[in-house]
Amino acid sequence: MPDFDCLPLDKTGPPGNAWGLFGPDDNLGRLNLLTPEVVKAAASEIREGVRISLDWPLNKPVLINGFRQRYEHMILHQPPMAMNDDAVSFNTQCSTQWDGFRHYGTV
Repeated sequence: MPDFDCLPLDKTGPPGNAWGLFGPDDNLGRLNLLTPEVVKAAASEIREGVRISLDWPLNKPVLINGFRQRYEHMILHQPPMAMNDDAVSFNTQCSTQWDGFRHYGTV
């Protein structure tokens, strides 16, 4: 793994990126480190079999900086038809990075 000081790997990308570390067509990023061997070894750590959800509801973030859109869910009913459409809008940067594991914020 490269030192942070060696980043960015892809000079055309944003500062601090490690794009290309796992090859030009990679879509998993650091998830590549979860090899079958690593997963098998991790299974030996299981003691009670309790599962914990890491999901966070999309409407959970209450304080979002001023320029990011909040989660919005609208039910669109079109009378006289007996049907509803759902319209969902959210900014993928407003919470826990639903769009990928490749984000790293620095100040």
